Amino acid sequence: MTGKEYRMSRIFRPDTGNTVILPVDHGLALGHLPELRRPVNVIQEMFATGIDGVLIADGTFAGYSGHVFEGRSAPTRIVTADTFFVNEGHISQGLVFRPKEAIIKGYDAIKAILIWDQPVDDRMRNIRMLAKLIQEARAWDLPVMVEPLLMRTRNLSEPPNRQLLSDAVRVAYELGADILKVPFPGDQAVLEQWVGDFSVPLVLLGGGDTHTVHEITVMVDQAIRVGVRGIVMGRNVWSRNDKEKSLRLMRDLVDIVHGSRGIGD
Repeated sequence: MTGKEYRMSRIFRPDTGNTVILPVDHGLALGHLPELRRPVNVIQEMFATGIDGVLIADGTFAGYSGHVFEGRSAPTRIVTADTFFVNEGHISQGLVFRPKEAIIKGYDAIKAILIWDQPVDDRMRNIRMLAKLIQEARAWDLPVMVEPLLMRTRNLSEPPNRQLLSDAVRVAYELGADILKVPFPGDQAVLEQWVGDFSVPLVLLGGGDTHTVHEITVMVDQAIRVGVRGIVMGRNVWSRNDKEKSLRLMRDLVDIVHGSRGIGD
């Protein structure tokens, strides 16, 4: 077993092959969100729901003093490698963490974004950044999760927009992503096509849009049924005003992802 295979086995549960990752890294790009004022508290609360790991900024983890991540059965940790800001229509993006640091600090993977619907020069800068990150990570047998997304394009029901997103997913795969963190493309058939076309695990992101509990559970159920290997979902869960409802939703999502039940079961 290689180092990368070992780390991938920590991310995806061996009994189901799937994973539920809680992202709490939003502050790197979005600042001090009211719903995520204390990310470590959110981790503590959500850990009891059965999540398999977290997507986290290194500074947040450095300030964590709990015991959740201690021991042989500790949940997986994926560290965020980049951040971005938008200024007058221009997206400025850069790395804030490198693969060597991730290995030294015991992370199981590193994550970065591929923003596709931006001017060609900006897109190329993003591609070069990702290519270098993936090359460095390979030297350390560290898995790279890439999140291909559209920041300006919202209506995925339009075929050209859906194709644009498919192009982004394809480029992320061609660059060497070990895990693809993808948005729901608005059509279960497209998601199923991606699962068949790309020979690496796909995990579903939640996104910033507000969804009802029913919409979220149906979306996740549809994804798992066509072979998506899990979710990386936080804001649509922990941003809810009712903490108990948030915890209940995450428990339901864990059950769906790991096959305890599906919608209608």
